[in-house]
This record gives sequence, structure tokens and C-alpha cells, in this order.
Amino acid sequence: MIRPEDCLKFQTCSAAICPVDDCWPSSVHLPGERVCAYLLASGKEGASERYKDVPVYQLCLDRLPAVCEKHPIIARAVVKAAKVGFKDANLGRNRLPKRNTMGSTGG
Repeated sequence: MIRPEDCLKFQTCSAAICPVDDCWPSSVHLPGERVCAYLLASGKEGASERYKDVPVYQLCLDRLPAVCEKHPIIARAVVKAAKVGFKDANLGRNRLPKRNTMGSTGG
């Protein structure tokens, strides 16, 4: 049985609805509150590969339809998040060299 404490993001997560918590159906999600990072990632390209070894992600995927049905605000956030990639997707690729902020004296 997976518990919220098993989530890698548990210590820093501030989402009002935790799909891993069996009590999520009785929880309330208000406009402006954070949404579970795994729910937001669910529609992004490459999410299944990125989280293939994360059981919490799979549980979130399993509960996604029910969460979205009960909480339309979360459903809209998931759709919106799916339109953009992961923030770190381009790290290490096509990076510009650091600028020399100290100036060059030419010599």
C-alpha cells in the first residue's frame, strides 16, 4: 500500500489534494491552491518514461480521472500543464556559454 509519505515530493508539497492519500475524495480544492506535481506531469510528453519507476506516479495516473471529475479546477490545470514541457527538459542542451561579467582587459 502506497502512502503519501512514500511520495518523493511529500516533504515539500503543498497541494491541497493528494491523490495518494485515500482521504482525497473528502478534501477540498480552492482556486489558486497548488496542484500535485504528478497530476500536472501526467499529460506532458515523456512523463511516462520519466516516472516509469515511480509507483506514486502510477497511482496518481490511476486516480487522475476521478480527481479531475471531482475537481474541475485541477482538471483545467492538468490540461494547461500538458501544453508545456518539463522545466528541466533542456538543461545541458543548447546552453549559451556564461558571459564574462568582469570585463576583458585584453591582456
